[in-house]
Amino acid sequence: MFKPFNRRIGPLALSCICIFSCGASLWARSASICDFGAVGDGNTVNTQAIQKGVDTLAAEGGGTLVVPRGTFVSGAIFLKQGVDLHIDKDGILKAIVERSAFPEVDTRWEGEERRWIGAFLNAFDLVGLDLTEEGTIDGSGDAWRTEAHPRPRLVAIQNCQTTRVSGLSIKNQACWGVFVLYSETVRIEKLTIRAEHNIPMSDGIDIDSSRYVHVIGCDIDTNDDCIAIKSGKDEDGRRVNRPAEDILIEKCRFRYGHGGVSMGSEMSGGIRNVLIRDCIMEAYNWAPIRFKSQPSRGGVVENITYRDLTLNGTKKAFEFNMAWRMRPPLKPPSDPLPVVRNVRIINVSGTTDYVGDMHGLEDSFITNVSFQSCHIKARRGAVGAPFLRQPESQFLVSRLAGQGEAAGGQRCVVHVDSSAGFRDQGTLRGLRPPPSCLRTSIAPEYKVTSPPCPIPSPAVIGAAPGFANETETQRKDPHAEGRIKTCTTSMGRAGFEPA
Repeated sequence: MFKPFNRRIGPLALSCICIFSCGASLWARSASICDFGAVGDGNTVNTQAIQKGVDTLAAEGGGTLVVPRGTFVSGAIFLKQGVDLHIDKDGILKAIVERSAFPEVDTRWEGEERRWIGAFLNAFDLVGLDLTEEGTIDGSGDAWRTEAHPRPRLVAIQNCQTTRVSGLSIKNQACWGVFVLYSETVRIEKLTIRAEHNIPMSDGIDIDSSRYVHVIGCDIDTNDDCIAIKSGKDEDGRRVNRPAEDILIEKCRFRYGHGGVSMGSEMSGGIRNVLIRDCIMEAYNWAPIRFKSQPSRGGVVENITYRDLTLNGTKKAFEFNMAWRMRPPLKPPSDPLPVVRNVRIINVSGTTDYVGDMHGLEDSFITNVSFQSCHIKARRGAVGAPFLRQPESQFLVSRLAGQGEAAGGQRCVVHVDSSAGFRDQGTLRGLRPPPSCLRTSIAPEYKVTSPPCPIPSPAVIGAAPGFANETETQRKDPHAEGRIKTCTTSMGRAGFEPA
């Protein structure tokens, strides 16, 4: 159904692509959508005029299509190779509320490949796309919310390379704001994303089975996850088996939403090597640090770091839930079960309603969660104890203490260093290991019997070509003794600065 990437494309080829696309823009022409008959009166439907502009520029070898001042109503637009889209400061692209204006496409919806309603702006199989300037893309989600599914996503970037989305205002997406699927080397920067709090499924940014994604300087307020990282669901996600990996999210502000940066719940292809740093979480965001899955998912979420985060009045600091939204009909558990491991939470400070909760699975523990230099003032402590297993080279936190009622039967292993303090109504009542554990609680590094795939250094994700020197690392399957899995992590310029 989908055109796969040529995964052997090297840094020289990527360099040529970048040089070619940048060089071509020097002589490619610029045209306004009004040159093709578009009218910005807020009423005229301009789908044909705007698409004609895209098609004409593509046929002429490329160029920049400009949305000038005005409100231009339209149905789905399909961008083409060599055509960039710039929306001027006072320009608005506004989606029409009419399902027939959004033809179905081959895509992934909620973790499964299928035919589904197209997005408002569709970028499929493109190299070097720029979607920029200071204008607005309005999904009319305040009107679409009364319509039954399917509802169109706002911007879909699918199977693309070297893409930049910059400076725009994303408003009232009917369903998901910026959706990145099967893409590489994507930079999303300086977006302002706002959705009314009565619009369901209005995620800000969804990164799905993509790699080398850099999100920087965005300001997001939605009625669902501000950013969600995904990799397919259940059997179909395991069939495709493409992880979301090598992702850097930094210098962002996350306001209201169901999560700040969430992992899952579609995680069947794996999520790994993700760094979230230097961000502010506020406005009663439900769970700035969020992991969610179901027993049917399978897949491994690993090597995730949240660091240098400020919490200003969030609902909780963290949430780990391996049995999230267990509503019938339920699929049977996968074999092996989903795994969450190797999570570092470093220098997270501020105020929240309560610290958080951890809900593992009976046969798949949440392992190697490390809290370092965290100082959180909360009305209630954390829920999720007791934890029952102490693997080799790890210590066990016997309970997450606090005034919240402890939930029995949930398992995980947590590291807490001596500088971590979770304050409940002014008293140290957060994560409190027993005295015998306290002596070994300084854990700057993961303690794992089988090393995870290395996290590359330094952090230059999204900075154009140079992703090379792939190395393979073997590690044991946590569910079957002696079985070996191989993962590939790209080294070189793509990666993360070690914590």
